[in-house]
Amino acid sequence: MKKMESLNLELSETKHQMSSVNERNQSLEVMRGEAMQEVERLRAQIEAHQKENRRLMKEQEICREESAEIMGSRGILEMKLQNLMTDRKQLYNSRSVQLRKKNRQMEALKRMEHAVAMATEQLVCTQSAYKEIQAQVLDAVPEREASAQQRRKLEKELDALKASFEKEATAAEETQNKHQSGMIQELQRESNHLREELHHLRCLRQIKAEERGNKHHEWLKAQQLSERIQQELSEKELIIMDHNELNEVLQRRISQFSKLCDKFMKEKNKYVRLKQIASQTHSELTEQLNILGNEMEIQRSIAESKDRLLTKARMKISSSSKMRERLRNEISKLTWKQHQISQQYEDNKQELMNITQKIEFQEGILLGVKESHENATHRRKFLGIRLLEQDKVLSNYYEQTKNLEAAITNGNMATETIEKDMRELQMEINEEKRLIDLKTREVSLKRKLEEEIIVLQIELSAAREDTLKSVNHTLEYRELKGEDPPASELVKKMEQLEVNLAERESQLQEKELLVEQVTRLSKPLEEQAESCRLDGLSVAKKMAGCQGEDAEGIPPYLDLEEEWRRMFRDRKRRQREKEEKKKDTKFAAPCISRKQSVASRSPRRCV
Repeated sequence: MKKMESLNLELSETKHQMSSVNERNQSLEVMRGEAMQEVERLRAQIEAHQKENRRLMKEQEICREESAEIMGSRGILEMKLQNLMTDRKQLYNSRSVQLRKKNRQMEALKRMEHAVAMATEQLVCTQSAYKEIQAQVLDAVPEREASAQQRRKLEKELDALKASFEKEATAAEETQNKHQSGMIQELQRESNHLREELHHLRCLRQIKAEERGNKHHEWLKAQQLSERIQQELSEKELIIMDHNELNEVLQRRISQFSKLCDKFMKEKNKYVRLKQIASQTHSELTEQLNILGNEMEIQRSIAESKDRLLTKARMKISSSSKMRERLRNEISKLTWKQHQISQQYEDNKQELMNITQKIEFQEGILLGVKESHENATHRRKFLGIRLLEQDKVLSNYYEQTKNLEAAITNGNMATETIEKDMRELQMEINEEKRLIDLKTREVSLKRKLEEEIIVLQIELSAAREDTLKSVNHTLEYRELKGEDPPASELVKKMEQLEVNLAERESQLQEKELLVEQVTRLSKPLEEQAESCRLDGLSVAKKMAGCQGEDAEGIPPYLDLEEEWRRMFRDRKRRQREKEEKKKDTKFAAPCISRKQSVASRSPRRCV
C-alpha cells in the first residue's frame, strides 16, 4: 500500500510537471512568435542596410570611374605640360642664342662705328697733312725758280771771278766748286725727296678714297643688317605675344585642373573618412565577436552543467527502473503465493468444504487484491509510457545540445575564417594607406612644381620686359658656361620620361583593380559576418531560454526527443572519428600546413 501511495504521489507529481511543461510550451511558443517577428524585423532592416550598401557601392564605383577618368585626363595634361615645358626650354634656348647673336652684332656695329670715327679722324689728319704738303710744294716751286735765277747770277759772277781769281786761288775755287756741287746734289736730293713725298701722298689719297668707299659700303651693309634685325625683332615680338596668349590660356587651364584636383582631393578625403568609419565598424565587429566567443564559452560551461544534471536525471531514472523491477519481483512472489494457495486448495478440498465461509471470505479478499493488482498494472503501464516519453524528451534535448554545439563549432570556424580574412584586408588597407600617403606626397610635389612654374613664368615675363627694354639700348650680358646637350640625348630623355609615366599609370591601374577586388571579396565576408552574428544572437537567445528552463526544472519540448537522440549518436560518431583521426594527424599535419600555405598564396597570385 505504501508503494501504491508513493506511485500515486509520483503520478500526481508527473501530472503536475506535465501541466507545467504544457504551460511552459505555450509560453515558449509565444516567445517563439515574438522572436520570429523580431527576426523578420531584423531581416527587413538587413535588407534596407544591404540596399543602402549596394547604393553606396554603386556610388563608390561611379566615383572610381570618375577618378580614373580624371587620372587619365591628368596624365594627358601632364604630357601636354611636359611638351609645353620642352617648347618653353627650346624657345628660351633659341632666344638666348638670338640675344647672343644680337649682342655680337651690336658689338661689331660699335667696333665699326669706332673704326669709322678713327678713319674719319685719320682722314682729317691726312687731309690737313695733304694740304700742308700741297702748300709746301706750291711754296717750293717759286723757290726753285729763284734758285735757278740765283744760279745764273752766280754763274755769271763765277765767270767774272774765274777771270779775276784764276790765278789767285785755284784751291779756293776747287773748294767752292766742291761746295757748289755738294749744294746742287743736296738740292737735287731734296727735290727727289719732295717728288717721292708727292707720289706717296697721291697714293695715300687714293688709298683713303678707296677706304672711304669701302667704309661707305660697310656702313650701308650695317644699315641693312640693322633693318633686318629690327624686322626680326618685330617678328619675334609678335611670336612672343602669341606665346603670351598661349601661356595665358594654359594658365587658365591649369587653374581649372587645379580646381578639379582640389575636388578630387576632397572626394579622396571623404573616402578616407569612410574607410576610417569602416575600420571602426570592423573593430566593433571584432569586439562583438570576442563578446560572442565569451558568451559561447559561458554557454559551453552551462551545457556542461546541464550534462551533469542530465546524468543525475539518468541516475534517478535508473533508480526508478530498479524500483519497477522490485515491484515486478513482488508481484511474481504474490503470484507464486497464489499458486501455492491453489495447490493447498486442491489438496485440502475436504477441509475447505468444511470451512467454506473462511474460503469465501478469503476469495473476497483475493478479489480485492486482484482489483488492486489490476489497478497497479494499469498504473505501471501509464508510468512506463510516461518514462518513455521522458526518455524521448531527454534524447531530443541531447540532440538539440549536439546541434547547438555543432552550430557553435561552425560559428567558431566561420569567425576564425572571417578573422583571417579581416587580417588580410587590414594588411591590404594598410598598403592602400601607404600608397595614398605616397600619392599625397606626389600631389604636394606637384604643387611645389606648379609654384616653381608660376615663379619661372613671372621670371620669364620679367625677362621679356627686360628684353623689350633692351631693344632700344645695349645690355650687359653674361655668357653661360657649358655645352647644350644634343637633340638625340634630349629625345632619349623624353622617351624615358614617357616610359616612366606609362609605368606609373599601369601601376595605378593595377592598384585600383586590387582595391576593387578587395571590396568585392569583402562584400560576402561582411554578409557572412552579419549572418554569423545573427546566428550567434539567436543561439545565445535559445541557450539563455534553455538555461532558464533548466534552472526552473522544466523539461524541454517533447518534439526535441528525436533531435536529442540524433545528437547523442552524432557525438558518439564524432568521438570515434576523432579517435581515428588522432592517429593520422601526426603524419598529415605538415602536409596540411603546406597545402594551406599554398592555398593562401594562390589567391594573391590570381589577384
